[in-house]
Amino acid sequence: MRDSVVVPGIINTGIGTLAESIPLFSVYPNPATDELNVLIETSLPLSVKIEAVDVTGRVVYSSPLNISGRFSKKIPLTQFS
Repeated sequence: MRDSVVVPGIINTGIGTLAESIPLFSVYPNPATDELNVLIETSLPLSVKIEAVDVTGRVVYSSPLNISGRFSKKIPLTQFS
């Protein structure tokens, strides 16, 4: 079992809402100790920045990305402890 965060984004076209353009964003496990898994699925190209923040609020990982389709990444966290 895993915890995940889903962040829907809705694109208004002026004519209607494109339900197929809503991206899915999942991060697990939460909390993470050794490794963080990120999954983003979108039908449109996106520019995003992935950040991992420790318990004190310090950004320990940051990566800007341009993605389209399905993207997954494993972020090792042991180097930040």
